[in-house]
Amino acid sequence: MTVLQEPVQAAVWHALNHYAYRDAVFLAERLYAEGRAIKHRLLKRTLVTHCS
Repeated sequence: MTVLQEPVQAAVWHALNHYAYRDAVFLAERLYAEGRAIKHRLLKRTLVTHCS
């Protein structure tokens, strides 16, 4: 995990905890685009599924 991914991942969870689902999905998409890690893809899919 790079240095920039940790704050973005924390921001995703912060947005999710405060019911800012669109922000959480956007940040999760950016996180996945940067790292393409499986855990980021799963986080993105979980958020998209939750928001639909």
